Amino acid sequence: MGTPVTAPFGQWKSPISSTLLGADGVQFESIAASNEKVYVIEGRPKEQGRGCIVEYSGSEGRDILPAKYDARTKVHEYGGASMIAFNGHVVFSDRETQDLHKLDPSTGHVEQITKTSTALRYACTSAVGSLSDGQADSGWILAIEEDHSKPLPSEVRNRLVAVNVESKEVVNVASGDDFYSAAQFSPDGSRICWMQWSHPDMPWTGARLYVAKWDNGQVTDVNHVSGVPKKESVSQPRWGFDNTLYFTSDCSGYWQLYRSHVDTLECQRIALHGLEKVEFSQPDWRLGNETSFSTVYTLDIADTVKLNTLKVASELPMPSSLVSKPEHISFPRVHGTSLEGVAHAIFYPPQNPDYQPPSGALPPLIVCVHGGPTAQTGTGLSITDQYWTSRGYAVVWVNYGGSSGYGRAYRDDLNGQWGILDTADAASCVSYLASTGRIDQNGVGVRGQSAGGYIVLQALCDYPNLFAGGNSLYGIGNVKALCEDTHKFESHYAFALLFDPSANEAEKTRIFRERSPCLKADKITAPLLLLQGDEDLVVPMNQAEEMVEMMTKAGRHSKLVVFHGEGHGFRQAESRITAVEEEEKWWKKSLLKIDTADV
Repeated sequence: MGTPVTAPFGQWKSPISSTLLGADGVQFESIAASNEKVYVIEGRPKEQGRGCIVEYSGSEGRDILPAKYDARTKVHEYGGASMIAFNGHVVFSDRETQDLHKLDPSTGHVEQITKTSTALRYACTSAVGSLSDGQADSGWILAIEEDHSKPLPSEVRNRLVAVNVESKEVVNVASGDDFYSAAQFSPDGSRICWMQWSHPDMPWTGARLYVAKWDNGQVTDVNHVSGVPKKESVSQPRWGFDNTLYFTSDCSGYWQLYRSHVDTLECQRIALHGLEKVEFSQPDWRLGNETSFSTVYTLDIADTVKLNTLKVASELPMPSSLVSKPEHISFPRVHGTSLEGVAHAIFYPPQNPDYQPPSGALPPLIVCVHGGPTAQTGTGLSITDQYWTSRGYAVVWVNYGGSSGYGRAYRDDLNGQWGILDTADAASCVSYLASTGRIDQNGVGVRGQSAGGYIVLQALCDYPNLFAGGNSLYGIGNVKALCEDTHKFESHYAFALLFDPSANEAEKTRIFRERSPCLKADKITAPLLLLQGDEDLVVPMNQAEEMVEMMTKAGRHSKLVVFHGEGHGFRQAESRITAVEEEEKWWKKSLLKIDTADV
């Protein structure tokens, strides 16, 4: 290694390219196993974000899904639970039709199972025999059916169904509540479990767990196991091989592990000493409570343990010296109406062994705020974060009040305070990093997606002296319009975040106005970039268009980049590359004060 080159922060050259972020690699979206084979849905940016099913036998993988199919579901708009595997077959939901299909991995033959209405969507969750193949009663799968015959969110209907993949019979398992998820057959196929909840709850505020007996299409002896609307949420139910049901509950204030034997329905917390204030779950935004895998492994659990890497999501010959290591920080609240307690963040300093900054220089900072707003950012390796730190930017992810991972009370702190507490925590984080001499307080940008994009807009309005630029990816500019024009899953969510339960109509009108960035765009002084998909049904494109219109009327600088064919998140390689490149130009202009074309 040679002598590091002295260069300003933000102008370092990095081997991590926009193409690597946007096009190279895949995303593992679901994983299943059957008959000693492993099946993975790969989200492929180079194929317009298509979900391709790959079969792994040993360490060799092969595509088994014909190119005209895309294994993705739109249930709840966020999807998840798009594939299951059992008895040598794969059942998946196709994005185009939203019907369930059966795939024969050996021949590539696809047979449509459900075909009743173009208004129906399906997500598959479990199959009889999926844990122990070869059972006689193995023709049934459990699925979530979402009926859009009447397109208004208030008229969309969800139910839990069982589908026979041979006869194609669809039978009702549970209905009447607004939502269902996490349905699972027991290993012996004699019982089923599932979660359900209704408005105004979200799954992380009051999902309830049920069990029932199952006999070849007949459901009997339905019993409630755990979960209380508005008070206790359960998550991730899983069967043990002895028909014990394991799940998480936040009745203690944290998502802890519990078990219940279905014969007695008695629930018992699994005590893990020293971990009483650790969360073992996360908000169920997607069906199946799926997370993104960075690497897929197989594990031989014989006497000798052998671990094989099947495939990694992206590969980059990146030396460890290039990696910026995360630091968990807790900081005092010095902005906003609530100055009690602390908030949390993950900080990444600039890191590139080939460069050093000029003496006395401090780095620009990119403040990242996650969506949800109940999500949480952890410390796992993010190539996107390393993209910025290897160029000389500091990055901080703020786990503001309302984030998961710190207990239910911290998560509930945001109720009635959406747009206030979260934004103030982001501002307090900036003040803390500036006061400790870690950043250039004159070069701070803020970025976020969805609810994080809303924080971006609020932060630019309410703390104009702290932020020099912003990037809102499909963020919310008008909270009243969002409440009136969003999908069923979140159609009641914003009310709890915005209002006290006792708020009258006059108070609601006032809060709608005070919390809508588009109505106070004249307070923004920093340039604003907006990135938006034109097929987004969660945060419709009219939100970004109205924000730009109000910025223009106020004489403020903004730029809207629309990605055609994209929804709530970008899947296509071209879109992802363009988004990164537009953002980098924006930070160069607003944080580094470097003239850049087309900004």
